Amino acid sequence: MKKIHNPIHVYETPITYTVTLTAENGYCPPAVDSKTLIVSDYPLVNLGNDTSFCTNFNAAFSLKNLANIGGTYLWNDGSVGKNLSVSAAGVYYVTVTNNGCSNADTINIARDCYINIPNVFTPNADGLNNCFFSTNLLTAGLTSFKMRIFNRWGNEVFYTTNLNSKGWDGNYGNKPQPIGTYIYQIDIIMKNGERGSYHGNVTLIR
Repeated sequence: MKKIHNPIHVYETPITYTVTLTAENGYCPPAVDSKTLIVSDYPLVNLGNDTSFCTNFNAAFSLKNLANIGGTYLWNDGSVGKNLSVSAAGVYYVTVTNNGCSNADTINIARDCYINIPNVFTPNADGLNNCFFSTNLLTAGLTSFKMRIFNRWGNEVFYTTNLNSKGWDGNYGNKPQPIGTYIYQIDIIMKNGERGSYHGNVTLIR
């Protein structure tokens, strides 16, 4: 048997071993010690594929380890339950520890329902920001949409219920409208049933 000083052995297969160590110094009788060694595998952690959903909705989205194993859980917000309820977009991760071994997984939750309303547009035919509030560019997850725009005298200069509206091009009756501030009223319904009403001002600049 080969003699080794300060022996180290790495066990790679996760099973239970009976380890025996024999030590001798050439003068005293050999000393023998045995111990049962349990080698555990890294726990399986799978939060699933990156996904998107309507944020700010009534029923929170539940994250869980699809591998469904035991152990202790630690989420990025400090919670320790097996599930994590989220209602906002972001990157979430969990670390699972089992028998002293830890493993982790991360999932990215993207927004699938949103509306972003600008406060200025420039219909000057330069190909940039020529229309006010294009739903294709500034929203997602709409099932109903209505937009009305009024000038400073309260006259309606634009109206649409088109879910794929390109927005207001700054014209009324095929005539360019003057530089100034206009009032918008936007009513929407998201695919999660959430309703929204938005009122404000937008500035037309040429």
